[in-house]
Amino acid sequence: MSISRKSHVSIKTRTEQRTASRSLLAEAEAFGHATRTLHRVAATAAIIAFLGIAYLWYYITIYDQFMTNL
Repeated sequence: MSISRKSHVSIKTRTEQRTASRSLLAEAEAFGHATRTLHRVAATAAIIAFLGIAYLWYYITIYDQFMTNL
């Protein structure tokens, strides 16, 4: 009669389980930080794009007409 071993199954200790859950928490925090950073960059880019478009609209409609009527 042979005894079968399940070498592929590992039983984690409490310390290993805590470390694994902490690393998952650290990954979630890092992902949240990256998401917030990307949101800030996108918001800044949107403001810059809006100001650029507003300046072009001003130049095309108001400034150009003012200069041609002088």
